Amino acid sequence: MYKKNEKFLRTESSKNSLKPTTFSESSKAVSQSAPSPDNIIMSDSHTLIKKVINDEFLPASVLSDDGKPIDGFYEQVPGYTIYKLFIGDFDDDSVHGLNRIIHELQESGPNDVLECHISGYGGKTTEGITLFNVINTRFKNRSESYLNFGYSMNALAFMMTKERIVYEHSELMLHAWSGGYIGKANEITTRVKHVDKFLKNFFIKMLKDYFTKEELDDIIKGNDHWLDAPQMLHRGIATGIIIDGEYFTKEEYFEKYTKKGKIKKSWLKKQEESTEDTETDDISEIDERPKEQEQDQE
Repeated sequence: MYKKNEKFLRTESSKNSLKPTTFSESSKAVSQSAPSPDNIIMSDSHTLIKKVINDEFLPASVLSDDGKPIDGFYEQVPGYTIYKLFIGDFDDDSVHGLNRIIHELQESGPNDVLECHISGYGGKTTEGITLFNVINTRFKNRSESYLNFGYSMNALAFMMTKERIVYEHSELMLHAWSGGYIGKANEITTRVKHVDKFLKNFFIKMLKDYFTKEELDDIIKGNDHWLDAPQMLHRGIATGIIIDGEYFTKEEYFEKYTKKGKIKKSWLKKQEESTEDTETDDISEIDERPKEQEQDQE
């Protein structure tokens, strides 16, 4: 986990749990578990690594009635677990391994944090939405993702976490779902209509804050939309970037690199003009995708 964001997530997860306690000097301890076979769960496409941080005891400022400091008091910062999830394609044939990963995440505690590392070409939306449900229920506001490259479902996975960090050469691609069905004609027709409506609403939920109505319409109709790191930052899809080992927020990045001339002001103006309308309150305004595209959830 990147140092700056680990501090943010730890503050958010434990700030309500600090308790003054009396401990001797010898009882102060900060320890963590090194990755072991028991802390690593692998499926065909994904790997989960657990890093356990034990309770930490920090010196506390306690004053006597006459205002003098009293030694020997410490604040207890509750321990927590960092779950590092390395996400590949959402096309996992190892059901047992994937179920173990999902189960482990569902058993997380209230102070635990999730760190996703994404490098994938896409895959099954059903598998991606399963991850979304876990993040949304178990790691609300305690999650972050790092994007190497993410296409299709992997692009949506990057957008599921609270903090979203890119690198200088990260890239992302969004488009509509694809695939196929086998069965009786009426069953195929019914399923395609249901899945098309279901996924359209899910895509809009995930993308409406970052794209205009026209862009959403274009994505849902099946056209590819490619974004590099500056474009993701400008739209707010990414909340930060790491360059040469240094972390920048969106605001810090544009301020620094605009001054250096690496980002032209004309480019920024063009981006602002193209994204000035990103409100999509009425999803009925997004055109339905052509029904002849009878495709599976990939």
